[in-house]
Amino acid sequence: MLKTILFDKIALLRGLLTKEYAYVGPLHITIDTTRRCNLRCLGCRYQDPRVNFPSTGGQKGMDVSLDLLKQLCKDAKPMGTNAMILTGEGEPFLHPQYPDVISTIKESGYHLTARTNGTLMKDEIIHKMIDLKVDVLKVSLWATSIEEYQHLYPGVNTDNFNKIIEGLKRVARIKQERRSELPSLIIHQVVNKYNFSTVEKMVDLIHQAGCDGLYFAPFKAWKGALTSVFLSTDEEKELERQMVIARKKMSTLGIQHNVPTALLRFKTGNEVWKKYPCYVAWFHARVKLDGTVIPCDPYTVAVGNLNQERMPQIWNNEHYRNFRRKTLSREGLVDICRESDCGFCCHLGYNARIHRVGKWLKLTSTWR
Repeated sequence: MLKTILFDKIALLRGLLTKEYAYVGPLHITIDTTRRCNLRCLGCRYQDPRVNFPSTGGQKGMDVSLDLLKQLCKDAKPMGTNAMILTGEGEPFLHPQYPDVISTIKESGYHLTARTNGTLMKDEIIHKMIDLKVDVLKVSLWATSIEEYQHLYPGVNTDNFNKIIEGLKRVARIKQERRSELPSLIIHQVVNKYNFSTVEKMVDLIHQAGCDGLYFAPFKAWKGALTSVFLSTDEEKELERQMVIARKKMSTLGIQHNVPTALLRFKTGNEVWKKYPCYVAWFHARVKLDGTVIPCDPYTVAVGNLNQERMPQIWNNEHYRNFRRKTLSREGLVDICRESDCGFCCHLGYNARIHRVGKWLKLTSTWR
């Protein structure tokens, strides 16, 4: 494993030196699983009608094709891809062939993160994930109470809150009964003005539910929609104070967290292009329901489609190489931002780590 990681890093560096060609990867691929959804999360670009931000890919199909997924798994392995993430424009568990989806990925030898809103965690699917050794089950839960839930999931049944908590406890119990450490149970909390003051309470909640980790993310406004939900400067300072306390508590309890990266994302804010170049196109690809491929979700221009080309051809085609060249200059990145929303970038942690090496090698003269 260490040998593979070293090889990947060397190959990644070799590609960065060309400023457009990738010799390994994508190291991880995010797959949109389905458009079906049973929630309407605040600010969701797919389900909240107040957000008017375009979605890349055709709108005809509801679910990713199992045949497309099988071909992708076959093609990506020799490229150095080692991890896949199942997410979606909706709730992944609602894919009608979801057990086959996770079987296809795990039986192909990938590290798998399965994302969910947590409302459908039945015994059958939990046992299936344990049988297949799904690596991470990441549950999106923003609220610590029914009152918060009403604000953060407008228009849905608030009974879902207790259903999710019971589901988390169920996963932890079944894992214990089967003496399995997998899947690692991680909570994903998007922080905004409705829940920033209860960060420490969330630590207590997920600890009592038997979860393994808690990851924070800033709320995205998607080109200005719902900016009223953003934190004020004083609220950000209070959030930072709470996260420092929560970090110590989680370390004591043995709970995984991403506090340093979350704070970096808040500090960097909306105009991320002013502080960091973007290296995402050297390590990541996102596959939409219809096979459309984009470097990351906020980018709205397709770089290929798996129904027309295979991933090895798309990965270094003209569109991907052009994207890589642009993201290494501020002018190019500003141009990219016109077609996307890079604020509070979810890949900022990776970009910051790569940039420590990139600026030393003088891959770009813009950022130091």
